[in-house]
Amino acid sequence: DLSDVLFFGKADVAMLLAPELGEAGLAQYYTLVLEHRSMLLDSRSRRSGQMAKLLMIRDFEGLSLGMLQPRAMRVVSARLGWIQRCFPEFARAILLVNTPWAFAAAWRMVSGLLNARTKERVQAFSAKELPEARARLLEFVDASVLPKRWGGEADDACCLPPIP
Repeated sequence: DLSDVLFFGKADVAMLLAPELGEAGLAQYYTLVLEHRSMLLDSRSRRSGQMAKLLMIRDFEGLSLGMLQPRAMRVVSARLGWIQRCFPEFARAILLVNTPWAFAAAWRMVSGLLNARTKERVQAFSAKELPEARARLLEFVDASVLPKRWGGEADDACCLPPIP
């Protein structure tokens, strides 16, 4: 399996929503990223003889309400719908870490767009719930490669190696 880590709280929302990029440009970018991941998973599946999946970790530390602009929410909603239609079995688990207090309200809006199978794979953990998040993450990766920010031992929080 593969790991995919994004730090939403560090996202440059203004750049992502720049008029010159446009929603079509964003859609094209995400299509290329997801197609690449799909090819990696397919290659891994063929080598192992088992279906490889993706562990998606999204860290919300530093996310502010100002980053949740209506256009950003439309882009996220469209992306989620597209992922479900085109890559329904893509993710083994989607772990949302350091979710802010306002996450519950945003989740109510976004989760309505998800099918039941996708919702089952999503787990959210607030900053207060990091021990629970760490326990769940350790079901997929070893503590030696888990970043310290999530209770692991690794210094590099940018990426995780493939899941053994």
